[in-house]
Amino acid sequence: MIAAWMLEATVAALLFALGAAAAQAVLWLYRGAPVRWAWVAAMAASLALPIAWFDAGAGSATARGSVPAGGATLPTAAGALPFHLPPVPAGVGLALLVAWGVASVAFALVLLHALWRLRAERRAWRTGVAGGVVVALSDTLGPAAVGVLRPRIVVPRWVLALDDDAQRAIVEHEREHQRARDPALLIAALAAVVVFPWNLGLWLGWRGLRRAIEFDCDERVLSGGVDRPQYARVLLGAWDRARTPWLPAPSLTRGSGLGARVEHLMRQTPRGRGMRTIVGIAMAAGLALAACETPAPQRVAGPITPVPSKAEARAPGSGQPLVFVDGVKQASIAVAPGDGATTGKGQLLRLFPAADEIASVEVLKGPAAAAKYGADGLNGVILITTKKAAAAEAKTGARR
Repeated sequence: MIAAWMLEATVAALLFALGAAAAQAVLWLYRGAPVRWAWVAAMAASLALPIAWFDAGAGSATARGSVPAGGATLPTAAGALPFHLPPVPAGVGLALLVAWGVASVAFALVLLHALWRLRAERRAWRTGVAGGVVVALSDTLGPAAVGVLRPRIVVPRWVLALDDDAQRAIVEHEREHQRARDPALLIAALAAVVVFPWNLGLWLGWRGLRRAIEFDCDERVLSGGVDRPQYARVLLGAWDRARTPWLPAPSLTRGSGLGARVEHLMRQTPRGRGMRTIVGIAMAAGLALAACETPAPQRVAGPITPVPSKAEARAPGSGQPLVFVDGVKQASIAVAPGDGATTGKGQLLRLFPAADEIASVEVLKGPAAAAKYGADGLNGVILITTKKAAAAEAKTGARR
């Protein structure tokens, strides 16, 4: 089950990430609209939905104790017998769990190493003033807001050579990160990626969130009265000289998508916002709904015999019989030793509905079955009538 769970969790997360991108495109049509929350919601849903599947899977397995387990179950039309896929070998699930653990530990060690490097570098920082604010001065690191509980503004020494307006713009950007608790939000999202490193959708969500945090911060700085063209020039200047912190942090660096941010800052007010908003909202909602409708893998309980091909099924004596329940043809039946009614070949045929719900069973074989049902009846036909249907038929006959 773990392989199916990981695959479908990734699919759902990718759909949520695409939905967040569509929502971001809508929010960008309106200056000052916070973009980050679209990505926060996408990552939260990407975590919550698979966990809900996992919890529900154990409960549903107990409720369906009569259903064979070890593999995935595909739903069929209402009233039809379930179609069971062969289970993934147990060794594959164990290997995936081991690889998952190794990857998470490896990423955690990389982050711990980055933290150690950052702590070592902090010893060389000196306190200074830039843009009228007390900051930490580094040789090359920053500009960035470093830290989680009490983030500290770090700027490289070259910032002191800039004019006062440029210094204020840089420092104000990092102060906005402090006020919004952006470092803590970014680290929390990164922790989710470390816990589920195999989930590509979470990686895309974290990348989108990191950039959305910077877009939102830029808008907050500009709302404080900073000149837009001047601020764009400051960003371009930081592009060549800024260095990313060892740990992911809100910053004026290449990793924050400076090119896209400058383009976003200098764009003109788009035309046709109403129609684009409607289309974007519809796309975002549709993708989110598709993610929520991703079928949850189902834990089932026992060995499963593979369903034969259509050609095998039509060979006399080599396939499965047709099954009708109250006149409705069933998709297929699963053969599993140890449970059900014995067939002519000594196997056990799982019957649906439950035995105590069945009023009668009629079996057609040979020429009689072929004459009535053609080639599909070569392997026999089982006609099951439930007590409910029999009672309804009796009531109809009495009325006549």
